[in-house]
Order: sequence, then C-alpha cells, then structure tokens
Amino acid sequence: MLAQSAAHSGNMTPGRCCISEIGPYLTGDLGLVRKRFKMYQELGVEMVRPSLAWRDMEKNPGEWSDPADLGYIEAAIDAGFQIKLNMGTTCAPPGWYLDAHPDARIVNENGSYSRNLISPWYAGLHQLLEEKTERLFQFLSKHPEVVEHLAFIDPDFGPASEPIYPAAWTMGGSAKGDTYWCYGENAQSDFRNKMKAKYSDIDKANAAWKTTFANWDDVRIPKPGAQPGPFWADMLTWYRDTKRDFILWQLHDYQRLMAKYLPKPIEMIIYVPGRDYTESDWDKAVATAVGTSPIKLMCDSRFLIQTAAKEHCWLQYTASNNEAEVKHLCDYMRDLGYAGIPMWGENAGMNPMGERPLDLANIVVENRLYGLDLLIRALSSRRTRLLLTRFFRN
Repeated sequence: MLAQSAAHSGNMTPGRCCISEIGPYLTGDLGLVRKRFKMYQELGVEMVRPSLAWRDMEKNPGEWSDPADLGYIEAAIDAGFQIKLNMGTTCAPPGWYLDAHPDARIVNENGSYSRNLISPWYAGLHQLLEEKTERLFQFLSKHPEVVEHLAFIDPDFGPASEPIYPAAWTMGGSAKGDTYWCYGENAQSDFRNKMKAKYSDIDKANAAWKTTFANWDDVRIPKPGAQPGPFWADMLTWYRDTKRDFILWQLHDYQRLMAKYLPKPIEMIIYVPGRDYTESDWDKAVATAVGTSPIKLMCDSRFLIQTAAKEHCWLQYTASNNEAEVKHLCDYMRDLGYAGIPMWGENAGMNPMGERPLDLANIVVENRLYGLDLLIRALSSRRTRLLLTRFFRN
C-alpha cells in the first residue's frame, strides 16, 4: 500500500494518484479533455495538475487575461478532481519582458540566456515577483470554486518550477549540455561584491586564491576549467547560496500571499530535482573548476528536504523512475528524522518514463512515498488508457 495518510491543513484529504498532462493536452479541445477525465475517474485518479503562468496571463504589457489553462481547470472542477496547482512567475517571464529588460536574463558560460528563468541577480527581481505573483493570487481570490478544489500549490523556484539553474532540457533543444549560469554582468558584479565583503582587501583574496588580480574590478568568474581550487570553492558556495536565498525568499512570499488572498491554508510542495549533488561532486568541481550536472544545476536536495521540514511543506521528487535516488532521499530523510515529510513521486518528463506506470508505482509503494504524480507526454488517448488500466488495476 502507499504511505500512511499525512496530515493536511485544508478541508480535504489529498488523493494519492495525480495525472499531469502537458502541452496541447491543457489547451486543446475541451470535449477530448472531458473524455480523458471520465477515463481517469473510472480508473481512480483523484487529482490533476494544471498551471497559472505569468507569461500566459500578461501576453502584452499591462494586458491581463484569464490563464490559458482556465477551461481545463473548470473541466477538472466539474469532474470533481482535486487540483495540484503549479504557479509560475520567475519560471514564466513573458518574452516581451526579457526583451525589454535584458538585465533580467540569466546568462550561461556560452553567452546564451534562458527564456524560462529570470536571473536571481536581477536588481528588480523581488519587486517584480511580488507584483506578478500577487496578480496570480488575485485571480485565485476571484475564483472560489478553484480554491475550494485546491489540494496543493506548487511554487516556482526555477525553470519548470524546479529549484535549479536552467537544465539543458529546459532550453528547447538549443543546448548541448548543462552549463553554469553565472556569467551575466549582474552576476559577476554580485560575486565581486560578495568576495569584497568576505576578504575586504584584494591582496587577501589573491593570497587565498593564488591569483594576481590588480583590484576588485578585475575579478571575474572565468570559464569552467580555469582557476580551480579556492577561487572555484568560493564561486560554488556563492552560486549555491544565491539559489538557496532565492528559494527561501520565494517561499516566504508565497506564504504571505496565501495568507492575504486565500480563505484556507493550502499545502505547498517543493520539487526535488534530478540527482542530489554529493560531497565527491563538490570536491571534484573545486579541484577541476568544471563539475557534474548536479553541481552546475545546483541540485541541492538535502537543503530542500531541510527547508520542507522547517517551513512545513510537502516534497515531490521529479525523477522517481530513478529508484536509486529515491532510496537515497528516503534514507537521508529517515536518518535525519525527516521521514514524516510526505513526498510525492513524479516520473521524469521523457516519454518512455510515463509509459511504465507499473514500474513507477512499484517504486512509490516500496519506498512508501505518499503518491504518484504521473506525467503524461505525447501519448494518444488510447495508449494512455491501456497504460493507466495496467497501473490502477494491478
């Protein structure tokens, strides 16, 4: 059986089987949507995961409209589904905003920028997100029927809402591999300021780094592979702490807005991405000034688990097809006294993963996760029925 029922702050007991449809499924023909919903209900699915995204609601400056998923959300409510709502501001900037504010772009080592994340070093970030996220909550406050069916809110902490720097898979096929994302001028400036605060004198920094910078203005993060050792250790710590600081700020802003606009408390879910970076990953990155993907993306799973415990959030591991990593996370939670935090299992977004629901269900059950969030991508309705029938009837 699945994990024992966890306490929930709302008025409903959350279901354990969620379907997450993406792409054209969310905005397509509502007749087909209702047919799929009927099929899901017959199979015992209790929850779906639509989204509210800034880029879909403010397509032109100052012109706000209903979300693209509104028809889908209304159909889900009519069918009696609970809602796990993914909300996006920092991960969903409209193209017009990034075009008008190039300093809001996060830039990688190759000079490319992501259209799915605002730079955490953008000077206007907090004020911007306070305003845009508030508009999303204002929409919810005007739709009590949606709030009534809300089981969870998923805040966004990075691309695809995951608390990471942009992964290659979020770049729409334009990236050949994962990279570091600290090469915009605002990032370089922030690094210099943080290091100046740490060392005060450039000579002290040079002695620690074994460098020969003439002054603080000369200090720049080089391309990967250059300046290994203490310099790269300082860079990685700053890079990690920037992400951590933003996660906590964003989480607290969501808490503020929920208290202001929602009539009842709603559980928040923190996504746990990919593979937790290890101490070995960190040490090798320092020694080589390169790093594995979990380091470049800063997959900081243990910090996320600790944050969920402190802030009373749920968790959702977004690659539960990786059974070894599921076991690693569960062992860490058990050993550190965090086993009481409910954690959903979600399959990675590659097509084959969603086509093995029984394998995913076995991982969820054997590791006593709370439930399964099955991400369905590019499957025909007939194919979906066959797969889900195997999953829910076995």
